[in-house]
Amino acid sequence: MSKKVIQVSADATRQMNQEIEGSFHSTHEQKDIAKWLSHKDADTNDRSFEEVFGGYWYEDDCWDGLDDFNVKFQETEVEDKLHNSIKSLDDHYCQFDDEIQQFLDRETIKNKEKNK
Repeated sequence: MSKKVIQVSADATRQMNQEIEGSFHSTHEQKDIAKWLSHKDADTNDRSFEEVFGGYWYEDDCWDGLDDFNVKFQETEVEDKLHNSIKSLDDHYCQFDDEIQQFLDRETIKNKEKNK
């Protein structure tokens, strides 16, 4: 995990041609965030997308998955007072960083066990 903050934004389309977009912030590397998004099915499942990126679909009767998923990573400026306290940054700004780290830790353990 680095001290730079990346804003992770995405938009998706599903069969009813509804669009939704949202974002969250993270201090993790882009490749690690992308792996976690895939693990969470946020790149294929409309409910998972909604849970991770926020927002809501205006019609709830179409939970069939996403037709399209686009994710963008952009470094953002962080208020100096938050940047000076990485704990505050994680707690208030980077809401999924603990969950992403736990996922990465589990993946590391799985890979080590597989390579024994």
